[in-house]
Amino acid sequence: MISVSLIPWQPMELLPEDRKDGRRLLLWNQLGTSVAAWDNTEGAQGWCLAFGGLPAGKFPVVAPSYWSDINPPV
Repeated sequence: MISVSLIPWQPMELLPEDRKDGRRLLLWNQLGTSVAAWDNTEGAQGWCLAFGGLPAGKFPVVAPSYWSDINPPV
């Protein structure tokens, strides 16, 4: 039997400020899960999709309620 690890989701209220350094995180909102990063370009601060070569700041993630670090496989 294969066991699945649960994602350690945390409420956004517990997000440390150091996570807003451009690293990719998993975010959860009413639409589901997104890979996103904090975008500080051109003075518009907010969470935006961050994968597959998407341009920074073009695809915002609206009202995330939970976050989790993305950890590499071990």
